[in-house]
Amino acid sequence: MNVELSEGGAREWAAQALQTSPRMLDVLPVAAYACDSEGRIRWFNRRAAELWGREPEVDADEERFCGAHRLLDDENRPVAHAATPMAFSLRTGRETHGTEITIVRPDGSSTVVEVHTAAITDQDGQVVGAINCFHEITRQREAERKFRAVERHARDLLEALPAAIYTTDAEGRIVSFNQASVRLWGIEPEIGATRWCGSQALFWPDGRSMAFDECPMAVAIQTRQAIQGAEAALGRPDGRRVPFLAYPMPLFDDAGQLSGAVNMLVDITELKAGEAALAESEARQRAILQTTPECVKIVGPNGHLRYMNAAGLEMIGADDYAQVEGVRVIDLVAPEHRAAWQEHHDRVCSGEQLAWEFDLIGLRGERRSMETHGAALALADGRLAQLAVSRDVTARKRAFEHQQFLINELNHRVKNTLAIVQGLAQQSFRDLPRDLREGFSGRLGALAVAHDLLTREQWQGAALQDVVHGVLAGHGGWDPARLRTEGPNLAVAPQRAVSLAMALHELCTNAIKYGALSNRTGQVDLCWAVEADRLLRLRWEERGGPPVGEPARRGFGTRMIEHGLARELGGSASISFRPEGLVCVIETPLDGPARTAPGSGTA
Repeated sequence: MNVELSEGGAREWAAQALQTSPRMLDVLPVAAYACDSEGRIRWFNRRAAELWGREPEVDADEERFCGAHRLLDDENRPVAHAATPMAFSLRTGRETHGTEITIVRPDGSSTVVEVHTAAITDQDGQVVGAINCFHEITRQREAERKFRAVERHARDLLEALPAAIYTTDAEGRIVSFNQASVRLWGIEPEIGATRWCGSQALFWPDGRSMAFDECPMAVAIQTRQAIQGAEAALGRPDGRRVPFLAYPMPLFDDAGQLSGAVNMLVDITELKAGEAALAESEARQRAILQTTPECVKIVGPNGHLRYMNAAGLEMIGADDYAQVEGVRVIDLVAPEHRAAWQEHHDRVCSGEQLAWEFDLIGLRGERRSMETHGAALALADGRLAQLAVSRDVTARKRAFEHQQFLINELNHRVKNTLAIVQGLAQQSFRDLPRDLREGFSGRLGALAVAHDLLTREQWQGAALQDVVHGVLAGHGGWDPARLRTEGPNLAVAPQRAVSLAMALHELCTNAIKYGALSNRTGQVDLCWAVEADRLLRLRWEERGGPPVGEPARRGFGTRMIEHGLARELGGSASISFRPEGLVCVIETPLDGPARTAPGSGTA
């Protein structure tokens, strides 16, 4: 405000005000100085000199309007002394208030001050000078700058967060929100008007409509209590319904009065979809486990039962899972199989995948034979348990045992029949030459060898090596140096096994009587291999025996090999009577791909 002077003392007061600084101004924390109407500095106090960083010359034409070294505006642009608030008040006679300006001292340091100026006039209203009071606001402006930076950082942080965050005043009116909120709501609320939540509609988790004043944000403000993870759903303008979790928290001022609230909304659409998919998967797996006829169980590393499906409970005679939960599975295993079961269980819990059989004894004493397949299953604590699928093979084993009994009984009866036939032949043919009787008996023996081999394999076939060795053994064994065999240990069908046994018997009998094995130096090579198109080719070649000539007539053995057995084998058989030794080649197709019999490689 301008200083008005009365007629009586105006001139004297104005002269004194511009002449010297009142002493009390030196003890004040504010800076002050006065200029005459020409802008020459008439006086300044101690604080003014401190802020300027210098002491200007009083009443000097060079020191006009301000004692600062340099001045800058709020955009760091230079300010001429003639453009300062002091110059303005001297020129116009008007006051200035709150002008911010930066003082640059001679040493380069600076400070921000807030300036207030007032003109001094005489009784005629003429401006005779002005007074400037200014004070330092550097710390205040620095604090405001830091606050703005923090506020900007917080705003940027909120915008960067994927969660929807918004704030309201104490009445629930929305005062701020981030873009994630807009993306979630699908609509932008009106600041200061929209209350409680910015969505178009709200729903309870069960799908019922929710009033806005019942939403988590409204409840938090009304009760002045924070809420953690309240579930609800919002309706968007596009018709979508979005489930979310709300985390509203009331805000209070320094006096403890409610000032507003902040809320974070977390979209749980994917979580809900995952939960639904997981529930569907679990239901599907439960249905599979409960309907499968096999026993499915989980056995912990300590051997205690952790899970068993309905089929398994039925197998052990349990009414429900609670009856056997946590029992030691080994206690249900037949005593003679417990050691093996424990070994296999430990190996599975070490990471192996195994299959084995054992007998179990149920809660009601019923014994069952089980075929189980176990694999390691990782538990939540990192240990491995046994996940096992077990099949009740009691009926299968009993059927197999019964079948084996019938086969053995049949084998026994066939042997008895062959023995009876052999006895009848010896009695009936006793008047015939000995070689005829022995030939018939030998053929019966070869037939018995093939029958024994097939019986041992449940008439599924026989290993060709076993057929060869069995026939040769029937002739009192053989010297590998004189009779060499070579070929893969193929599995042959039952009929071919019988036919080949009969053929080899005839060849071996002929070699011992007339051929390479009738002296001490002859040798026989018996080789076989599988050629193209699944063709088995067997070659019997003699050398070093007595000279061989074409017989005048074909004997029974030759006719049987070349004609009868060739037809039965579905192939061909030829015998060559070379001078150096007899050669027989038999070719027969295999029933399927060449299959190696278990037990060995080649003969």
